[in-house]
Parts: sequence; C-alpha cells; structure tokens
Amino acid sequence: MGSGLISSSASTATRTEIFSGRINPMSSPISGGPGWISHVFGLLDAPNEWYLDSVSQTLYLWPPNGGNPSSLLVEAKRRVLGFDLTAKQHVVVRKLGFMATSMTLKDARNCLIEECQFKYVTHDDVPSEYEMGVYFQIDQNVGDGHLGIFLGGSNNIMRKCVVRGSAHSGVVVGGKYCRVSNCHITSCDYSVTYHAGVLVIPDGPDWSEESKPVGAVICSSYFAYNNRASIQVGTHVSSHGANDRIRILNNIFGTSGYTSETGQVAAQACKYGEVTNNIFHDAAFLTVASFVGENDFGGIGWINHHNVFYQGDSSVVMTAKDGKVEPRCCDWTPDDEAMVFNNTVVDSTAPLHFDWQYMRSFNADGTLSNNSWPMNRGNIIWPRDTAYWRFTNPDKRDYTLRQGSPAIDAGVIVPGWVEDFEGTAPDLGAFEYGRTPWTAGPTWPEELWPYPPGNFTASLPPGAIFRDHLLPVNVLRKGGMLVLRGVSGVDRTVAVFDARGQLVRRAQWSARSGEIVLDARSWASRVYVIKVTSGNGSVLKKVCDMR
Repeated sequence: MGSGLISSSASTATRTEIFSGRINPMSSPISGGPGWISHVFGLLDAPNEWYLDSVSQTLYLWPPNGGNPSSLLVEAKRRVLGFDLTAKQHVVVRKLGFMATSMTLKDARNCLIEECQFKYVTHDDVPSEYEMGVYFQIDQNVGDGHLGIFLGGSNNIMRKCVVRGSAHSGVVVGGKYCRVSNCHITSCDYSVTYHAGVLVIPDGPDWSEESKPVGAVICSSYFAYNNRASIQVGTHVSSHGANDRIRILNNIFGTSGYTSETGQVAAQACKYGEVTNNIFHDAAFLTVASFVGENDFGGIGWINHHNVFYQGDSSVVMTAKDGKVEPRCCDWTPDDEAMVFNNTVVDSTAPLHFDWQYMRSFNADGTLSNNSWPMNRGNIIWPRDTAYWRFTNPDKRDYTLRQGSPAIDAGVIVPGWVEDFEGTAPDLGAFEYGRTPWTAGPTWPEELWPYPPGNFTASLPPGAIFRDHLLPVNVLRKGGMLVLRGVSGVDRTVAVFDARGQLVRRAQWSARSGEIVLDARSWASRVYVIKVTSGNGSVLKKVCDMR
C-alpha cells in the first residue's frame, strides 16, 4: 500500500481513479489494491470518522452510534514526548502506559524501560522527506521522539514492552550497546517509508563513527503487521568489528512486508550483522524475501544462520546487487563476505525460488565470480516434501529433527561458527539433533491495558501505615455525582486532582458516615486522581470521565 498526495482524480458512483499523485517511491504500491482517502471533509459520512480543519482548528467528529460528542471523552494527541530521559543515567521506567506519545533516551546511559505499553507512538499520513530521509543523509534529529521511541546514548534497555501502532518506527535504536528484548512490536510504519518496527540508525546526521549504534541487540521479540520491514538497519550503520556486531536473534517475524521492495528484516550498506535463531513466516508480499543484506554502498560481513523460514518466506543475502559489482568502502577480504548456513527453509513459495540464489562472491581483481564461497550455502535444508526430512511435527511448525532424518550428520564444519556438534558431523538445518532446541519470541503473551484506564490503587511510600478499616474505598459515578464509599468510624480528607495535578475539590469525610457524595456535574470530562487520607495513611484512586 502506498501513500501520497492526490493531484487529480475522476469518480463514478462505484469507483475512484487517481490520475496522478505524488506517491512515496519507497512503498511500491500494488495497482488496484485496497486503500483509503483522508483529509477530505466531504468524506465525513459515517460513525467513527473525523475531520480536522487545520485552518480554523476545528475538529468535526461523528461519534459511535450517533452520540453527542459533548457527552463523550474525546482526546487528541497533544505532545511528542510522554517521557524525556535525555542525558539521564540509571533511571527505571516501569509499568506505565503511553497513548499517542513517544519517549526519548537521547544521550542517556544505563536506563531501563520495562513493562510499559505504547499505542500510536507517532502519526502522519502524508509522506515527506522528513519521514523518508532516515534512509538517506539529511539534517534531522533522530533522537527527538518524532520518529519513534528513541534508544540513544549507551547501554539502555527496552524490555517486556508493547508497542502497537506508529506512522513511523515503533522503536529507533541509535545508541551504543542498546537492547530491545522480549517485546511485542506490531502495526508500525503505516506511512509506508523506510521506517520499521525497529529502526537501527546512527544518532545524528553526520554518520560519524561516534554516532553509529554499534553492538545493538534485538532479541526474543514478536513482530507482525509492520508495513514494510519489521527491522530496518539503515544506511551506514556499522560496527567497529565482528565483536560489535548488530545482533538480531530469537525473534518471531509474522506477517509483515506489504510492499514490493523490502524484507521482514532489511539491511543495506551495513557491516557486521548477525541474524540467528529467528522464525520467519508469512511474508505478505511474496516477490520479496525475509532477509536482505544488500551490498549497496558497501555492505559486508552479514551472517545469517540457524533460522527457520516457512509459509511463503525465503531469504536473500546479496553481496552484489543485480549482478553488478558495487563500490567497496573499505579493504575487502573473504572474511568480510556474507555467510549463510544451517537454515531451514520449508514450503517456500517465493517466485523464482530466490532464497540464496543472489549470493555472489568476488574475484581478487574485484570482478564478479560465478562461484560462491563454499560456506555461503552450507548445511541448509531446502524446500521439499517435509516427510523426507523427518521433522518432529511439521503440522505444528516443529522443524526439529527426528531419529533417522537424512539431515543428521549430513553437514560440514563451518570454522568459527559450527564446530561443536553431536554425532560424526554437524546436521543440516537450524536444529542439531540431540541438543535442546532453541526457542524464539517473547516469554509472555501480549496483554493490552484498557484505555481509558480504570480505577486503580497506587502503592504508598515505604513506611506508610494504614489499617484494614481504611480500605477499600469504592468509587461510583451516578448522574454526575462522585460517590465514595467505605466503612464508618474514620475521619478522612478527600482531595481531587486533575491530570495536571491541580486541586479541583477538597472535602471532609465525617467518621459518622460510610459515604461521601461530591457534585461533579461541572467538572470537565477528563482523568482525575482522588486521594483519601486519614491518620493511618492514604489511598489513591483514579477515575476517568465524570459524566
């Protein structure tokens, strides 16, 4: 699906044809495919639709079921950043929910983002140079949060988080030795550019060695429904050597890649990356493959091993593109060549059976060789009748080997990579028979928090004391009235604060009554925090929309 500006069109009762338009060239849209038109007031003709008049700053909304907008909680994105950790150190952000906002860790060190949820991180539906320029060199600050949650600085970790929905990237990794681990990252890059679920790109426009995100790790996560790539490693990302490789491991890549020029994992002009122990399946656009390591602009040294590809997926690693020798940006040796070994490719339906067909090697004089380095295609299980390979349970996508499989002991040693094995020789494919198989994906199911959030009880500081008769405090809403209920016999103070922390109402709750009623009819529809205090401690309650 492409995105662009319509410059002219013609319509009938059932069909609209775009005669010309500025379409993002990176998206390669499918002619006749599905899509939508936005930013047209005349198309506001059904519930759940809205239109923003940017000149008059007026929002027009058709609510669900034809309700009155003034009686509903209507919210709009107000800020880019929900949390700014620029230049901070040793900070932990845990169990927070972010709606229509982003976060930055630019120049931060040793920080942890854990068990947080992000929904609609960025939004834009008209392509621009700013969106597309992350692949090319332009003067834009990738760390300001506009492109996605930014992990900059060094040694920062994002762990066990949910990222769902972003026009640009979900997460941008621009720092050194940063890690995205055990996350669910879906539905990103709906503007259809070179963004991705996770984008790895230098932190700054100068592409200097100091700004390159060496040692980035993306692991044990789930990716799906990302428009282009689930992981995109941008131009000029490189490590200082094999020890600083960008590592992509133990992930599950579900349906993604809805454009013709992409891969579920895509990397161009990058050096020293490793893709291992991943599961790729259901590439959406079957003329592409799951992994692309192109030599454009001088990419070298990518290693692709011990991965599983099934149901429409295959893998391509190119050290020359379209048979052309690309300029090298450094002295090149055979050790810098891409390596592909010990992968399992099952029921691939890629046209022309791409797989590793495009792998190339070079002669000493830099000309293209017809012969690939032997290790480039070593120990691979290729598509054929699954019964032949004697997989453990192919119907349930278990491609470990059973006793008697022809893949057992049929491989070769790959120096420095496959030297430890069971039996007389390494096995073919992604799993070694007799060894505990590796696993991929998060260790927990995605659990989306409700929005707007419901009532909650906040934890009190250490040392705070309260007795059972203070709890619970139940919050009810009746006809615009806020009703607090609890046991009698305790004097309490009630304080109500709005989302900005401003005091809205303070009242005394007499010990004689188990209930206090506050008139909330004049309050705006927004989030409030209610603090109930007695001599024994405090209780916090959060409520949304008093109406």
